[in-house]
Amino acid sequence: MERSINQSTENAAFAESELEKRLYRLKTLFDASQELGGFRDARDILDNLLLNAIGGFGAAKGFVFLADSQAGEVKTILHRGFDEDPGPRLGDFLSAGKFKGFFDTGSPPDPLLLSSFGVFLLKPLSVSEEVKGAIGLGERITGEPYTDEDMELLGTLASHGESRVRNVRLLQQLEKRVFHLRTLYDLSQEVVFLKEPREILRALLMTVMGTFGTVSGVSVLADVAKGKIEVLEWRGMGETSMSGEGAGFGRDYLEVLGGVSRPIFLAGAVDPAGNGDGGASRSLASVGLNAWIPFRVSESLRGGIGLGEKLSGEPYAVDDGELLATLAAQGAVAIQNAKLLERMKREEVARVNFSRYLSPQIVEKIVRHDVEVNLGGDRKVVTILFSDIRNFTTITENRPPGQLVHILNEYFTVMAQIIFEHQGSLDKYIGDAIVAVFGSLVPVENPAKNAVAAAVAMMRRLPELNRHWETRYAFYMNIGIGVNTGEVFLGNIGSPERMEFTVIGDVVNVASRFSGLAKPGQVLVTKETRGLLGPDVRIRAHPPASVKGKTGKLEVFEIVYTQAAM
Repeated sequence: MERSINQSTENAAFAESELEKRLYRLKTLFDASQELGGFRDARDILDNLLLNAIGGFGAAKGFVFLADSQAGEVKTILHRGFDEDPGPRLGDFLSAGKFKGFFDTGSPPDPLLLSSFGVFLLKPLSVSEEVKGAIGLGERITGEPYTDEDMELLGTLASHGESRVRNVRLLQQLEKRVFHLRTLYDLSQEVVFLKEPREILRALLMTVMGTFGTVSGVSVLADVAKGKIEVLEWRGMGETSMSGEGAGFGRDYLEVLGGVSRPIFLAGAVDPAGNGDGGASRSLASVGLNAWIPFRVSESLRGGIGLGEKLSGEPYAVDDGELLATLAAQGAVAIQNAKLLERMKREEVARVNFSRYLSPQIVEKIVRHDVEVNLGGDRKVVTILFSDIRNFTTITENRPPGQLVHILNEYFTVMAQIIFEHQGSLDKYIGDAIVAVFGSLVPVENPAKNAVAAAVAMMRRLPELNRHWETRYAFYMNIGIGVNTGEVFLGNIGSPERMEFTVIGDVVNVASRFSGLAKPGQVLVTKETRGLLGPDVRIRAHPPASVKGKTGKLEVFEIVYTQAAM
């Protein structure tokens, strides 16, 4: 009887000890998962994950790695307690496909493989379709075996870690994207002021290479009708492979790349012939270029920007292609203006400054009517359009960063195109707001009418975008637009290091206030704009409203429009 009691007591003590261990392990792993949320670098997250897993399970050693599962190449590996770096051997196993089943289905790798590393517990990490990995632990210091519960706990911790790595990667992509947008926007504004095509292409090439961190690049401009290379600029590429139109890249451009109308991206070691572009891809690969963005200045005058491998080793992403295409288009416009400048120099020296700011059509109009434009600074009556997304912070706070960037890019692209179609100019982006000017540099017959027509076109186009976003992202947005007309100061404003042609004045501020007053879908205009619209524009008067910065109330008018196309 006494022996039975003692045995029961021992069993109870053992169970209590085991429970204490489990509780300690659970608390340790819970604390570890909480700690992971404080890191903003993937390597730090993995290091913390590994250290807490080793400590939580009392393992003698362990490793964690991330790899390109398709290429079979280890990208990041961290380890503790190993006499030798397990990275090279892991790389060999990956390239031999030993982890394929493990990554695809989670089925354990060959036990002999694990034992060769001294690993007794292994859980997969899945950051993306391409980036896979695992966390592995050696035997416990106590010599106790791992249980199914241990496997489940490590899996939970690994899942939290991979989720945090994914979020960090998305945040980094967003930060990089914002940096690229700001950098490319600023530098593209500077390109507009360059006079010679060679200067423009050189500036474009240096801007793009610096922004994307490439080891080599080339920019070219050619008259394909005449079979003549006009400009060929390159960095980090051999003199022999470049040459002019008679040989090397110049010859390849005239014979092959000049007819390419869409971007080409080569995927590292992938056979260029498999990219669907035949000779074009082979021409790029032959000189070490991984990306090609064509642009067209005119029917015969064409060019492109080619980039080599990134210093980071990363492939070119879809977002990269969009940014490069935007910059190439900006370069094409700048070159078009520069070409006009060359022609105007032959006709009249006074034309030189015009093409630095204006489209070819407007430049010719100025020349025909002998209109003087003061680029150094002037006061002029213009119409300002200010558009703002309603409740932007609220509707986007739970959106994935990559999705949000894509939505904003689609929105800005469509709205900017509408502004340009109505002879307006894009003055600036202020967060999610758009500031456009009508009638700034040259006379427009009725800037107010153009601005209101652009505002209505923007409102009519938004439902189409919303239908697309609702289908794809379950997302929609509303905007409000304010329009005001009056005298502003316009000219080159800024520091010697960076000048920007812009407009300033109370007229801009009032347009912004009216945009703030506008409800979703409303276009509100001031009395000054209303008086210039004529009887064919339907107007609804609102009660006068107080706006910040004005002592009295201002008259408010709403543009009445239908969603149906005119």
